[in-house]
Amino acid sequence: MVFYSHGARVDRAAASPFHRFEIHAEQAPQSICRVAGAFAAQSIIPASLAARTSCGGLWMAIEADMPIARAERLAERLRAMICVSTVLLIPAPPGEAMTPPVSTCADD
Repeated sequence: MVFYSHGARVDRAAASPFHRFEIHAEQAPQSICRVAGAFAAQSIIPASLAARTSCGGLWMAIEADMPIARAERLAERLRAMICVSTVLLIPAPPGEAMTPPVSTCADD
């Protein structure tokens, strides 16, 4: 599935059991720190975080395990940041467990 936001093309990966934040920010090292800091301030450790330069800025994709209401509040806080221009929140598919089972990890 492909979505467009402010003229930027965003490809969606396969559905994830975590809420996904897709963030477009200024192309500056401080942008990564500020966005990650917003998660840290809420005591949230992302399950994954990826960043790449594109469209004259920086795209970050962050997946995290939290209730949808908390994810929506965090998305609003991210949108209020000066360095952030776009925040897309893609909720986890309904009915799926948020935290992956331990059995999915590789055996030692």
